[in-house]
Amino acid sequence: MYTRAMLAVVISDAAREGEFQFQRRKFGATAKELRAMHDWFREQGVREAVMESTAQYWKPVWQELEGGCALFLAQAFSNRAPRGRKRGFADAERLLRRHVAGELIVSFAQPRTTAMAHHDAQQAPVDAGSSAHSQ
Repeated sequence: MYTRAMLAVVISDAAREGEFQFQRRKFGATAKELRAMHDWFREQGVREAVMESTAQYWKPVWQELEGGCALFLAQAFSNRAPRGRKRGFADAERLLRRHVAGELIVSFAQPRTTAMAHHDAQQAPVDAGSSAHSQ
């Protein structure tokens, strides 16, 4: 497990049910890079973020995104890839697919705040999900 990079994936298009187009970006783990990731999520209209609870690496990401979107912390063990192997962006995409399908096992979720929901109501609807996945 490396703490130098965060892999972020956003669903940019859902052509048909179960078929997604993803946008992928890699961010560093510094406060400046986490802010850049948060800014990118805002630009993409992300309303929900899913991240894997691997050791303590999820905590700074959670703190940065808190209040900006609904947050879901996925249990690493129960949502792992086949054979438990790390596969980078593919793992983040798998978490998103499971979240959209309602199959994700979550250890903690923080809904959007009332203020955030009010802000979203004033914006054009955007179907976007995200996953911050530490690599």
